[in-house]
Amino acid sequence: MIHIENHKIKAIALYIIVVLFEWLSGGQKNGTEVVLILSGLLLPILFSEVFAFFSSFGFMESYASDSRDGVSPNTISFLGWILFLLGCTYFLFNLNM
Repeated sequence: MIHIENHKIKAIALYIIVVLFEWLSGGQKNGTEVVLILSGLLLPILFSEVFAFFSSFGFMESYASDSRDGVSPNTISFLGWILFLLGCTYFLFNLNM
């Protein structure tokens, strides 16, 4: 059985709710844009371990004497959640920048 963390299930549920809301209220054009943008913002949450593994090869990390363990997946997931929630807020409230 596949083990998915609880916060990832909540992110997927929120993704489905926002996409369905935009698709039903704005039509296919708006729904497609929301799917593409929110899918990109959902990736760091779902694959935080992979992002943390590859970010541990960074230039700054190799010279840090206090951090030899690499980047934590929790840090990547937290940053992903912030960006994802900002994206959901942008689409739900039709914010124009």
